[in-house]
Amino acid sequence: MTQEKKEASVKDIFKNNLRFQMWGLFSMYPELTLADLSEKLGKSKSTIHPHLKILEELGIIEEIREEKVRGNIKAKVYQLQHDYEEKLTSWEKKCDCHERKEVDKAMGKTLIENTISRVKIMKKTLETEMRFLEKLQNSGIDGPDEYALQILNDIYSFDPERRSRTYSLFDYMSHDSYMEYMKFYDKFFKEINIFERAEMKANPKAEKPYHAFTHIIPLKTMLEYLYPKKKK
Repeated sequence: MTQEKKEASVKDIFKNNLRFQMWGLFSMYPELTLADLSEKLGKSKSTIHPHLKILEELGIIEEIREEKVRGNIKAKVYQLQHDYEEKLTSWEKKCDCHERKEVDKAMGKTLIENTISRVKIMKKTLETEMRFLEKLQNSGIDGPDEYALQILNDIYSFDPERRSRTYSLFDYMSHDSYMEYMKFYDKFFKEINIFERAEMKANPKAEKPYHAFTHIIPLKTMLEYLYPKKKK
């Protein structure tokens, strides 16, 4: 696979729902085998294996060892490569963005490509969430069944001691509010990164069942560009 073809494939990796689900599992669990993926996804090993090899070829996952299953049969164990996020979305190494003060044509191109990659991931995540919620909604007659209600109770806990396991940021901000938000966000982002690195060092095999994704482009800027005022 040429480097050019590899980069194009990485950008389109989430066009396939099964590969997206596999990426989600690798993001959650530190190590997985083909048998693990087959069990968790409810798909045959022969269906999953080609997609597993694609993720490996693209440098998203890597084989870390083989484990004895029984007799002479061994299973390959995979994990996400440490720099997989950069392969999916990063432009920093290409354009040295942190060292620049203005956007030129080349940097503008890579910034747009990076943002498109991130939005594709967010779009796929939201589509998955929509399918999940619709399945809960349609699980019973005139609303969710008992099992769906158990799931909803677990997610949207109203017990202050348990706390809700969801968080939504959906707001329309003034310029001043947005700048204040960014101050808090920058501080929080630095602190959570320090905590996550310490946790990974202390417990590298910790499972990661939660997914957080925040990405903001000013809505006013987008709408004004998409729907410019007509010249008088």
